[in-house]
Amino acid sequence: DLECARNMRRLLEELATHKKALVRHGAYLLSDLVAVFRSRPLPPAARAEIVPGVYAFIGMCTEIEIQEVHAASDATARRVLKELLEAYQRSFKFRG
Repeated sequence: DLECARNMRRLLEELATHKKALVRHGAYLLSDLVAVFRSRPLPPAARAEIVPGVYAFIGMCTEIEIQEVHAASDATARRVLKELLEAYQRSFKFRG
């Protein structure tokens, strides 16, 4: 449902603004996001709606948290994480 994806994006964007409070929980939440992208393909419209929120959340995560998710994931989840990180680097991360 598109409205659900829109709400999820807004939630992720809001969570990304609370880096200090979530510093120890980012890896767990990122792992859950990877599991969602892994377990069920989202319709293109829903994916387009939720991806900016996922990118905002990835931007909040530290390199250590990303490494934790990578280390704890199986091969399929690592591939999904890699695709998300590469797309984040290409289209979302600020390079100033």
